[in-house]
Amino acid sequence: MWGELGNAATVAQLVGADLGGLISKIIQAAATARRNKAECEQLAVRASMIYDLLPHLQHPEVVRRPEVLRPLALLEDTLREAHQLVTCCQHKGPTYRFVMAGRLADKIRSVQARIDSYLLFLPLISHIDIIHCLDQIHRMLISTGDGDCRTMASPSADSQSLLQRRLVEES
Repeated sequence: MWGELGNAATVAQLVGADLGGLISKIIQAAATARRNKAECEQLAVRASMIYDLLPHLQHPEVVRRPEVLRPLALLEDTLREAHQLVTCCQHKGPTYRFVMAGRLADKIRSVQARIDSYLLFLPLISHIDIIHCLDQIHRMLISTGDGDCRTMASPSADSQSLLQRRLVEES
């Protein structure tokens, strides 16, 4: 997993931060947390899931779009907060950790909920990416003059009817 963090970082750099490195720090800090270990490990699992999903955002022009950039930037901010919380569970003295354990657990659960809400945006981002790919393919087919492509609707306008026509043609 650690060798592949570079792929996540490439996409992450488009949103202005090295999310791959941040995710790596969360995972490492969670492994050595002394208090709220279960909550920290759950954060590490969520961070790892995000790491696994980020490389699938392949088109830089899609990631730069405001509707895509906004949730990714909010996710980045939340991951930074998650890292700070996990670090608090790791480095403070025993008295501080004991007194703050309940508050930290509540804050960690709140961060987990926000991360989950941002993860809900990833399928929408993926959809935007797919539509972008279909539009590019459509433009290429039109420019080469292949078959009946000139009469097809734009994939972004009506991708489902396009897929239905293709299925009918193939059968």
